Amino acid sequence: MSARSPIVLQTLHEDRSGQPFHRFATRCPCCGTCWPSYRPITRDAAMDILMTTQFLAYDHAPTRVFFFDRVSPAALLLAAEMRKQGTLVVFEPNAVTPTKLLAEALRQSDIVKYARDRLPKFEVDLVAARRECAHWLLEIETQGAEGLRFRMPQLGRSSWRHLQSVRPDRFVDGAGAGDWCSAVLIDDIGRGGRDTASRLTEDDVTVHLTRAQAFAAVACGFTGPRGLMSQRDLPFAERSARALLNPTRRRGAHQPLAKRTASRGPAWRLPCCGETSAPTE
Repeated sequence: MSARSPIVLQTLHEDRSGQPFHRFATRCPCCGTCWPSYRPITRDAAMDILMTTQFLAYDHAPTRVFFFDRVSPAALLLAAEMRKQGTLVVFEPNAVTPTKLLAEALRQSDIVKYARDRLPKFEVDLVAARRECAHWLLEIETQGAEGLRFRMPQLGRSSWRHLQSVRPDRFVDGAGAGDWCSAVLIDDIGRGGRDTASRLTEDDVTVHLTRAQAFAAVACGFTGPRGLMSQRDLPFAERSARALLNPTRRRGAHQPLAKRTASRGPAWRLPCCGETSAPTE
């Protein structure tokens, strides 16, 4: 029997200075019911996925990228087997994980990306793993409004390169910005699998990460992680990202942001009690 999809409610708020921030809830604000939460993939499901990827590989359609952000025995099985097939394995640790499982996840990864504000949860394990993970193609630490830094251990680059943030024209909601950065980066460098990604230079990665940051900045102008997807099309997102990277703009400059003018999100019916939620903004 398949698991129920997790349900998470995002609400937007403003602090005393008028700056927007968001909160997430996994319990109904009206009746208090706990909604379905994340459940790890099972080994049987993982084996089915592996069988499918093998058939695709035989049909000259190999799996190029495997992304995971939750660690479980079945997820580690997928990462290990995918890596044997030449798949680019991307891992984003974002939750407290037993040391043994986290260490194995880091060993099986080619690209590791994490947010600085979540680093304390696994910093000790990450530092220990670096000693035996010289095969990483890329390690990325995002730093919110300060940008990000990256290094390329496989090239023998132990030092970090810092990239300033790409400042959005307006800021409505930062939820999902890191996901947009990851998705665009993976789309840019993952199409040829690990073999192609392994040939990237530091300058190549700088270009791809800067583009990914620009898309993340565009997404910050919309409500919710998928606001940009639901309200605009891909050509709009690409045009907007290019505009943010125009050389005449000062990247990271502290210029005033446009007024927050996004429309209020629609109310929706809560799945447990049938009550109508407040708009998302």
